[in-house]
Amino acid sequence: MIIPAGLTPGFIRSRAKYRPPAKRNFPFACRSIRESETIEIEIPAGVRVTGVPSGVLYSAGPIRYQSEYRLRGRVLTATRDFLARRPNSVCDANDDRNWNEFLRVLQRDLRSQVFLR
Repeated sequence: MIIPAGLTPGFIRSRAKYRPPAKRNFPFACRSIRESETIEIEIPAGVRVTGVPSGVLYSAGPIRYQSEYRLRGRVLTATRDFLARRPNSVCDANDDRNWNEFLRVLQRDLRSQVFLR
């Protein structure tokens, strides 16, 4: 089972679809941002969890991302934290390269699966 997004996809999941342009001719407005999400899933009685994803710790350029998956009793908690700490409000193609490197990590983490039996 992939960890569900909930009723609406949050900021972190929606960012997994963003792709910067292949070539950027001009700088663009950007900002520093921090987003965190926690998803709790109660596993039904009689269902056994046989595998929980490993968390991710990513840090490169202005981007930091951490995820953690923890099972306590019958409650699975997925915590994800994204931070983009930019030195100013104007970004360039370098930021696009940083994002593309991070995007692979984020997409793989969002596809992480919990194994149930």
